[in-house]
Amino acid sequence: MKQEVFTSSLYVKYVIDIWYINIKNYSNESYAEDLKGLPKGMQQELQRQNSIQEKKLKLLGRLIVRFYEHEKGRDFSLKHWKLGEFGKPYVEGAAHFSISHSGDIVAVAFASDELGLDLEKCVSLDVQSISNYVHPEERNYISQSEDKLTSWFYVWTRKEAFLKAIGRGLQTGTNQENCLESPTWKGETWSIHSEVFLEEYALALCTHNKQTLVYREIDPSFVSEANSLG
Repeated sequence: MKQEVFTSSLYVKYVIDIWYINIKNYSNESYAEDLKGLPKGMQQELQRQNSIQEKKLKLLGRLIVRFYEHEKGRDFSLKHWKLGEFGKPYVEGAAHFSISHSGDIVAVAFASDELGLDLEKCVSLDVQSISNYVHPEERNYISQSEDKLTSWFYVWTRKEAFLKAIGRGLQTGTNQENCLESPTWKGETWSIHSEVFLEEYALALCTHNKQTLVYREIDPSFVSEANSLG
């Protein structure tokens, strides 16, 4: 697979790498082989997932992180993978990262500071039935939109990216914060960038500063090779 690198021209000061994989050509056999290279606890976690699709996406997200660290010349092991209070993953000494997956895509954003990435495939759903999950101002924004489905994914990805960035996750509730503009948490203001990704996905990235986004599509075989390095 040819690696694709392209850059969003919206931001010019700080750079964030977003590396992603399309799992369509990632076989069950490759998954089984790559799984063996993970720490035992991580293997057990992945095997508890309900579908092979979910297992592949989660595994490759972790392998992208390891591949990235190897590419940057840093000593890295998934044995040091840790979770914050609300489940946000991190590895001490590594870049800050945020993982998201939807449909056939798993993506990881890397930066020198805290960040949150959310990716959602824009599939049909009943927006009205789930509107209570967002802030009243966000709900009003969606209801007034001519394209309510697109507006829903715009709102939801921004919200989830923000909650990931602050390390809270969805467990703390999703209708408390308005993420249409620049939300504030503990006195800090966050910047959220939204865009259409690969034509059928909504993507949002939450950071402290506006960024240049540099995308790179990764062949699954590359992260498999990194997996063999330990």
